[in-house]
Amino acid sequence: MDGAGQDKHRGSRAIRLIVRGAVGVVVLVVAMGVLDFMKRTRQAPQRAPAEAVAILTPVITTRVVDVPRVWEGYGTARALKVSNIAAEVAAQVVGRPERIEAGAEVADGELIVELDPVGFVDQLEAVRGRVSGLEAQLSGLDAERESAEAKLALAEERTALMESEVRRLEEAMSSAGVSAVELERQRRELARVRTEEQALREVLSVWPSRRANVAAQLTSERAALRLAERDLEHARVVAPFAGTLQEVRVQVGERVSPGEVVARLVDLSRIEVPVKVAASASGQIAAGDRAELQRVSGRGGAVAEIWTGRVARIAPEADEATRTITVFVEVEQGRAGTLLPGQFVMASVRAAGRDARVVVPRRAVERDRVLVVSADGKVEARPVQVERYIEAQFAPIDPMEHQWAVLGDGLEAGVQVLVTNVHMLPPGASVRAVDRALARDGKATPAGSVTP
Repeated sequence: MDGAGQDKHRGSRAIRLIVRGAVGVVVLVVAMGVLDFMKRTRQAPQRAPAEAVAILTPVITTRVVDVPRVWEGYGTARALKVSNIAAEVAAQVVGRPERIEAGAEVADGELIVELDPVGFVDQLEAVRGRVSGLEAQLSGLDAERESAEAKLALAEERTALMESEVRRLEEAMSSAGVSAVELERQRRELARVRTEEQALREVLSVWPSRRANVAAQLTSERAALRLAERDLEHARVVAPFAGTLQEVRVQVGERVSPGEVVARLVDLSRIEVPVKVAASASGQIAAGDRAELQRVSGRGGAVAEIWTGRVARIAPEADEATRTITVFVEVEQGRAGTLLPGQFVMASVRAAGRDARVVVPRRAVERDRVLVVSADGKVEARPVQVERYIEAQFAPIDPMEHQWAVLGDGLEAGVQVLVTNVHMLPPGASVRAVDRALARDGKATPAGSVTP
């Protein structure tokens, strides 16, 4: 291409670029004009009334109802009679009945294991011999005393006669000429008799201490005899009451020591459950009140078994950490009962009489407060005091609800309480309340129109 052709091509290209730029500018100006026109001619949106955006919320209307005085709690069953049967003496096990195994039922006084009695028999015979010897000594001392007393009486009589004879001879010497030799001989005889009398008195004076010493030895040996008899008796380890063996720990040939447990015995006829209930039950529950115990199975929380018992006693102190008191429930079930020690059970203790209280669904209470609907349709938070939780049905309030919180303070009758969305609706939110009881009858009304 020559130079003239190139100049012509460059000129055509420049013209196209200029035309395109002009068209773009025109389009941009037109678009801005349209946008400005739309802004100036637009209409402000109309706001919907507050009632149109209020959230439809189920509520219940509180009422004062007769509430059964039932307190729920939990506890672990334990046997009222249980014994770790221990050996009382050291010996070798020489016998154990074949039926004495874990799970066997035994009668009161039935043999559990027998210990070697040979050593205890020998000890008993030795002590019996010592007791017999000391009893013979006491008998000899008593006979010795009787003999000494008789000899002393004779000695006193001889002494009196000799003293009379000496006085007679002394009087005769001055008048009848009695010889001094005869008088001296009588005086020596009187001294001898007096010596014998004094010796007998000394024997009798030490007799009480001698007898007391032998009697003390006899008392000690008789105590040893009782111990020996008891040791021989303890060679037979027997059941202290009727029950079921939990375990037997020794075999024939083993040696046991005093205090060593040989078996554990449990009586299932009477079971006690310390039940933890709310401290507010104090003064309401009394001994003799009926209690129902339930064992919940692991599948779906279904109730596996139910037992009926009575309140036997109540602990005097409350647990400040858990705000509970302990109620001891006793169950009479016979030796073949199915409530076993160690089982964890749920308990419902029913006190006599009923209370007039305001109740709300249990799920409506969160951190000791409930959400209520005010007269202008706003959500308000109300603090409440929960006395206890119960399982019951109050159809006029909500026929489908079964878990309830019994209130002691905080709400009166006729208040509409939110039962759903309590985690999502903040205080101040606008709601349209629908009473659950009326809604199920097809008579739902907006907030403020439901009366208790």
